[in-house]
Amino acid sequence: MDNFEILNEVLTFGKKTFHEYKESHDYRATKDKVVLGLFRKIIELAEGVYVTSLDGLNGPASINVRGMIEAYLAYRYIFEKDSLIQKRTEAYVVGYYLTQIQASEFNFDSYDDKTKKHIEKSIEYLKKQLSKTEFTDTYNLYKKEIEKLPDYKKNQIPKWYSLARGPKSVNALAKHLEDDSDPTTARLYSFLSSSAHMYMTLSDFNGEGEDWIIKDVNQQQVMMETWLLLSRSLLLTTIEHFIQNRTPSGMSEYNDLISKIKPHIRY
Repeated sequence: MDNFEILNEVLTFGKKTFHEYKESHDYRATKDKVVLGLFRKIIELAEGVYVTSLDGLNGPASINVRGMIEAYLAYRYIFEKDSLIQKRTEAYVVGYYLTQIQASEFNFDSYDDKTKKHIEKSIEYLKKQLSKTEFTDTYNLYKKEIEKLPDYKKNQIPKWYSLARGPKSVNALAKHLEDDSDPTTARLYSFLSSSAHMYMTLSDFNGEGEDWIIKDVNQQQVMMETWLLLSRSLLLTTIEHFIQNRTPSGMSEYNDLISKIKPHIRY
């Protein structure tokens, strides 16, 4: 079993866990909605790593890993302190609603009347959700944070994890969550951000001086193995936590998965 096959085994198990939970549980509550949504997103991005790596697409694979790290950090931050789980999931939801309202209002006047009515209806729904009593305190926190911003930044919605003196960026979030003696996640995320913002385009060449040769679009590269290992590790950790937290009876199946793949894991 190679690293592609191992990741595929983990993905299959993760999707099975997700679907079984989805079909047998009520997840309408804010906390349950956010936790299940992040679990799904981590699985989806891991599959993105698998598919793009299988096709030899190093750039898209690394971007999926970057997204996966963001979702994983969000998941971890929500569960960092039991007493703050509810507040942090509320912050996540309010941030989502505010972002959707802002996106809906963008360039509004350029649309035809029919489209405007559809957008207005969507905005009305989002504002109705924001007006719910459970979100009042969190919504007020967002307003206070926005008031502190200089005028030219007042259209920027604060990161949900930054409320109540939380980390101000994903890098800061990674540093906040990891052991000071091992800042691997923050460094890796920073590196992947450089790639996502297209600062690493010249790494698609081989050679030196005037003898540079550009690589093929689809090409298996050494970094592919790294992306497969990282996504497998993040996905396994998330699956284990999700089962322990949500469906403890599923741990025996999880342990069976580990027993199945462990003999094939080299590093």
